[in-house]
Amino acid sequence: QGYIDDKWEIFDVVICFGASFGFSYWSNLLSGVLSGQTTISNSQKIAQVGRAFRLLRVVRLMQFFKPLQRILDTLYRSIPQLLNILLLLFTIYSMFAVIAVNAFGTVKYGRRLGPTANFNKFTDSMKTIYQMVIGDEWDVIMDDCSVVPP
Repeated sequence: QGYIDDKWEIFDVVICFGASFGFSYWSNLLSGVLSGQTTISNSQKIAQVGRAFRLLRVVRLMQFFKPLQRILDTLYRSIPQLLNILLLLFTIYSMFAVIAVNAFGTVKYGRRLGPTANFNKFTDSMKTIYQMVIGDEWDVIMDDCSVVPP
């Protein structure tokens, strides 16, 4: 069996290239910051993604530890069911987003309703409904939507 036929060896190569990319990108970014040519902003996130490849080395350990292998195998087998649940949640959120656009699309902005949370378009409505589901000042949004026209 050759080097390329072994999936763990290919996995190791991907981790090495990803980590090398993260290290080289981070060092170039740092040298640019020290010389005053650039500032750290969103490009730092790209470097963090490259460094995250080093964490994937833990996955390599799963072939040696049977309990960890059993947990990860169970997680892998449950992905299709999780996708079904996500599809169901997306459908329910979409229904409520359409209802919210029709019911609250013309409500004037208040304390929380504004450019970051509104029901003007379907995409904005989906984002606002997600914010409400996770508990981001849903009660203030509810108060803003209960405004009655004069």
